[in-house]
Amino acid sequence: AEGRAAEKAGRLADALASYKRALAAAPADAEARRACSGLLARIGAEHQAAGRLQQAADAFDSALMLDDRNLGHALQLARLLMALGNPPAARHVLAHAERLAPNERAVASLQADVARMLGDWPELERVALKLAEMTKSDPAGWRAVANARAQQGRYGPAREAFEKAIHKSPSAEDLVELARLALQALDFSRAEKAIAEAEEIAPRSPAVLATKALLFTYQGKTQQAEEYCLRCLEIDPGFIQAYPQLSALRKGRLTPSEEEPLKVLVRNESASFAARATAGFVLAHSLDARGEVDLAFSEYERANSLSASRARAEGLVFDADGADAWTDHIIKTFRGAQARRAFAAPTPIFIVGLPRSGSTLIESVLEAHSKVASAGEAPMLPPMFNAWLKARGIDNDGVLTEEERGRFVETYLAGAPTDAAYFTDKNLLNIEAVGFAAQLFPSARFVNIRRNPLECGLAIYRQDFLKFWTFTTDLKSIGRRYTQYARLVAHWERHYPERFMTVQYETFTDNFEAEARRLVAFCGLEWEDACRDFQKAERVAATISAAQVREPARRAAARAEAYSKYLGPLREALAAGGVDLSTGALKGRG
Repeated sequence: AEGRAAEKAGRLADALASYKRALAAAPADAEARRACSGLLARIGAEHQAAGRLQQAADAFDSALMLDDRNLGHALQLARLLMALGNPPAARHVLAHAERLAPNERAVASLQADVARMLGDWPELERVALKLAEMTKSDPAGWRAVANARAQQGRYGPAREAFEKAIHKSPSAEDLVELARLALQALDFSRAEKAIAEAEEIAPRSPAVLATKALLFTYQGKTQQAEEYCLRCLEIDPGFIQAYPQLSALRKGRLTPSEEEPLKVLVRNESASFAARATAGFVLAHSLDARGEVDLAFSEYERANSLSASRARAEGLVFDADGADAWTDHIIKTFRGAQARRAFAAPTPIFIVGLPRSGSTLIESVLEAHSKVASAGEAPMLPPMFNAWLKARGIDNDGVLTEEERGRFVETYLAGAPTDAAYFTDKNLLNIEAVGFAAQLFPSARFVNIRRNPLECGLAIYRQDFLKFWTFTTDLKSIGRRYTQYARLVAHWERHYPERFMTVQYETFTDNFEAEARRLVAFCGLEWEDACRDFQKAERVAATISAAQVREPARRAAARAEAYSKYLGPLREALAAGGVDLSTGALKGRG
């Protein structure tokens, strides 16, 4: 009674002291526990209103400990923990809330937010499916399912979920997103249908026109692709997403009038880092195509600086020393372990290496074979591998259990084509996971495409990559990453000599048919002339380099000599790492 009177009078500290005395005398008194819990929640709400979030969270935590079946306290504590940047703790609280109320929409909605914060896409898929079932009239659940599946690289199931989200009355923007998911799923007929529907709704939408241009590019219809890019930019000269595509179609060359909006954007400090970086790269390509090397390099420097700023703003930086340690850990852990039993499944051919090394050419040759399909740059393996290796810790023999093998194979194949005996996976990050993947798929082959490191490094520096490729914005960092790659190549060649093959890009293009035959034989396939004539194949190539896929194999023009005076940091980092400056092999190997 004393505590309630003090609380009613607004003397919260006195009330709390009274409740605590009562609980000390009778810890199991349910009424006293509820009263004290309610007061703590009231105190927490006052702290929250005053912006004292940590004190608010502490108060709600204490309230929940006293009344652990109070769903409201649990939800409010979870919200506060999320606001404080502690999603793991919020997840723990929400797991308790889910046990209290398994079908409560508010719980599932917060769990979805936490999963997004943590990048836990399987968990997001789980709770989003619950939301979709709870709220059948609200498409947000299926949109979240689509997002979670796409983040896991399961683009086909992502497309199916997204179609459920938009089936009633899709907007042009919805259909553009559907088309892009279908393209990622390599479902080109569905992409074509979706973008045609979008164009009927919004024929002058820049996003619609740019996406249709992308589809035409993949289909090899370069003239139509360029026409749609130009239509897009005529309507909105500032629609930056269309410029990289137009640049690729034109081999970098833009007109002065097309360059002008890019010059304005790249210097506009109120624009996003990402948009300015993209504009800078496209402008640099145009200068390079005209042979204005010094001006081009200046723009490449600016563009890479903007890209690095974009990444830093999201906490993404290249930790060269950390990457060295990770490489050491991989080399120490995997010593050639092999699995005896193969699962009944298509056989993957992993194409690995560094970007801008010729991997699309290798993929094109193999995909032209009648027994080979393409999984594109399948994203499934790296996150599985990274999580497994980190969970195993330092003292790890590198050997997977049979249970792990079965689980990982099932997860991986959920995002892979199953209608062919073989398929290519061109996710270059798999270079780290060779020892892991070799155990999942005992019949798999690994094809490493290696290019002159100065040419490769410069080509990387001149490319606008996604923000996660943090090493690409600095020549010294590129040299460090190339050295780590060269060490991994030497290690895999030593421990998997019959399953890991290095193709030297320059040799492959100079002696194409002989090298292509060697490649096809290494993959366990009979030679087919279609592999030699891959550029004649009537297929859709899901790459911005689709125009190159339809050209005969030839060595890319050397650019390192023209930019030689700027490549000192790259050259020095490669030399310090013991990398052969001609082949890219680790000296003493390859």
